[in-house]
Amino acid sequence: MSRPMNMNSFEGKRILALIREGDYAHAGEEEAIERSFRPISKNEDSWLLDVGCGRGGSADYLRRNGWGHVEGIDRDSESIEYARGTYPEIGFHVCDVLDVPRTVARAFDVIYMLNAFYAFDRQREALAELRKVAKPGAQLVIFDYTVGAKAGDTPNPMMPHAIRLSE
Repeated sequence: MSRPMNMNSFEGKRILALIREGDYAHAGEEEAIERSFRPISKNEDSWLLDVGCGRGGSADYLRRNGWGHVEGIDRDSESIEYARGTYPEIGFHVCDVLDVPRTVARAFDVIYMLNAFYAFDRQREALAELRKVAKPGAQLVIFDYTVGAKAGDTPNPMMPHAIRLSE
């Protein structure tokens, strides 16, 4: 019996990017980025951290469209290798979210996750670690999968840590 493909793997991200016609593994592609960043002022001097950056398409979109300088982290080394080769203007790091303070060398004005938070086993700890690389007054953007607020709502097995609206 074969195992289902992990869409967070390099191959899974590649397939999602093909389907979405860009280097995006997250749902909604550019529309999701625009909607998520509507409250964030564009500022070429800002520093943004893309947590779970995958193939780097979102980081590049934000950089090209004036939100500021971007760095990205992802635990998948193949995705980071691809992103580094495709978007050399952006700093990409192989890094688990829990290791971010020991990996990135700066503080950020904006920290964002586009369909990445659901994949973290230790979400509260991840947020605490990200806080360590946030500038005072930094903004946090999370665009992610959710589970309804009704009692008994269960997450999709492919998204075991979807945000519970009741929490």
